[in-house]
Amino acid sequence: MKKLMSSQRVFKEIAEKQTYDRLEEYKSNEVWSALTDADREALALLFVSKGELELKNGNKTVTQTFALASRIAPSSVKVLLRQGLAFAQQQRNIRCLLLACKVLKLATALDASCFEVWFLWAKVLVQIGNFHNEAKYLKEADDKFSKAMDIASKKNSVDGKFFWQWGLCWYYHGKLSGEAMDFKIAVDKYQEASQCGVRDACFWNDYGNALVDLGCLLGRYELIFSASQMYQSAIDADGEYFPARLNLACSYQELYEVSGAEDFFRLADESFRGAVALNTDDVSLWIKWGVLYLNAGKLQRDVRRVESAIERFQKANDCEPRHSLVLERWAEAETLLGLYTDRLDLLRAAEAKILESCTLASDGSHIWYVYGCCLNALGRYFDDMDYYHHALDRFQHGLSLHPKEVKLIHGMALSYFAIGDSCGDVSMLEKSIGCFNDAVALGNINASQFWNDWGVALMKIAQLSDSRPSLEEAVEKFEYAITMQGGDQDTTMLDPELLYNYGCALDFLGDFSDEASYYERSIKVLAQVVVLDPDYVHARYNLAIAWSHLGELTSDVDCFRKALEQFEAVIANDNEDEMAWNDWGLALLNLANLINDPACEQDTKTLYQQVENTLFRAIALGSVQAFYNMACLYSLMGNYAGAIHHLERAMIAGTLPPLDDMMHDEWLEGLRSTESFHSFVNHIASKQQES
Repeated sequence: MKKLMSSQRVFKEIAEKQTYDRLEEYKSNEVWSALTDADREALALLFVSKGELELKNGNKTVTQTFALASRIAPSSVKVLLRQGLAFAQQQRNIRCLLLACKVLKLATALDASCFEVWFLWAKVLVQIGNFHNEAKYLKEADDKFSKAMDIASKKNSVDGKFFWQWGLCWYYHGKLSGEAMDFKIAVDKYQEASQCGVRDACFWNDYGNALVDLGCLLGRYELIFSASQMYQSAIDADGEYFPARLNLACSYQELYEVSGAEDFFRLADESFRGAVALNTDDVSLWIKWGVLYLNAGKLQRDVRRVESAIERFQKANDCEPRHSLVLERWAEAETLLGLYTDRLDLLRAAEAKILESCTLASDGSHIWYVYGCCLNALGRYFDDMDYYHHALDRFQHGLSLHPKEVKLIHGMALSYFAIGDSCGDVSMLEKSIGCFNDAVALGNINASQFWNDWGVALMKIAQLSDSRPSLEEAVEKFEYAITMQGGDQDTTMLDPELLYNYGCALDFLGDFSDEASYYERSIKVLAQVVVLDPDYVHARYNLAIAWSHLGELTSDVDCFRKALEQFEAVIANDNEDEMAWNDWGLALLNLANLINDPACEQDTKTLYQQVENTLFRAIALGSVQAFYNMACLYSLMGNYAGAIHHLERAMIAGTLPPLDDMMHDEWLEGLRSTESFHSFVNHIASKQQES
């Protein structure tokens, strides 16, 4: 009994003072074989403590020390568990993690009912699976979690942290498999952990991550909103926990990009500010914050937000110069700003950053997308189709690396459209439509801009080929994009350009069908654009055109008066817009003929004089379309010499309508009875025969 007490006192003193050099005398088998089982386990645990210190200091003798501890107490699960814990703490050392599995396996052979051993083994396997990105380790970990759960359920006591770690196993499994079910299991485990009272900031952050991935996979964005609440809970638990602040910002960013709701933009922006207050040197934070402003600038065509994006990418570059992703996103922002402001210096700066990024990392899809977009922008700036062809080469190279990348196919569609639009080539426009179809075949497209661009391409084909089916399909694309932006619930959130294109398509469809309902719908849509953006001159101009078309179809004086109000506003904005002056004159001419009444002869003459002044102004500014309208005015006024003169000018300019149309134009009725008109018609007929 005296010897036993003596050993206990010695071991206690060694443990308290960590004087492990005194263990040298206990390495001999003769010494520890004479000890009791309890003393041998106590001694073995001292050798484990010594090994833990060696492991911490990087001393390779740790394996020998642990092996000796196992020989001293070969039946002790506690000794093996301590060794497993020591190895498991070396999370970045895969050899240590594998050694942990080895000793834990030995421990289960000694006692298969030890919950702590199975739980630790499961956690180590999760670390290995995450390290190697291999599902087999995660599946093995799940098996160990299940065994631990069977043991704990018999004792009716399971710590919430157990479910947390089990959930993390399934989360990593989901990241590898891409399967929603794996993330769903992870979420269920996290929910059980929460019900067991886990309130750790890191836990709430992990819970939020699983909800985000599940929400994105299922397209259920209410789950991302739930994730934002989890991240907020993490911040409430620890206000200094940076990952949760960054993830909260990213969750709001995702919700903003899906919904376009300014409230989510504001919340994301505030959250990024909170995160940067904790860490100003995190390059990923500045990149993501910059992307928030970049995408907001795209969505709203807001120059200031794109400029703010550039500022954040500059901050990211300060944190880590020559970072390929920073250069890539920075170039994208400069391309967009250059496009919006017509600045060549920005486009060239973007091109330089793209080339530098390609030297650092050229295997990603986004860099080739940005490269193609930059070349498209240069093509637009110089009105040079060579740039569009070079852009196609870049998009196609990106697709050779990533064949299913939708944004690259979308970029090709825009290049083909630009070529077709520039030279009126329907075949190029059809290639553009083919790209849109190819992109949709790859999966669900959630970007409303994609559908808007598709609609514009279809509308251009309809214009060049006089195709009503193409126009009707364009209307469908615009309506789908509007639905995606939530326009069926709140039109104030809609992109004005999308509404503008939709309104123009409806007006065009009215021309095809001679149905007042299309013009009325066009007027409603374009009027909404003017409300959303009073400075959108093109929308106001086309609103005036739609009112004029409705007035022509219905012979409604009020329609023309409303058209004139809009034309006046357009001219007030740009006094040298020859198209607006011409169409204003045409609307006045229609109104004059509608109110033409012998009892109001002076009113008609006053309007005719106004039409003449307006069309003269259009001609002076270079409108060759105004020649024919002036000829019609002079025919109505009985000035047949003036009418023939302007028909001749229209013929020289190539803006005469077909001869059959002129023979049935009621405004030329008086002129057609004159000899000069017959001579003019004969001259045209003879020229047509010669050609």
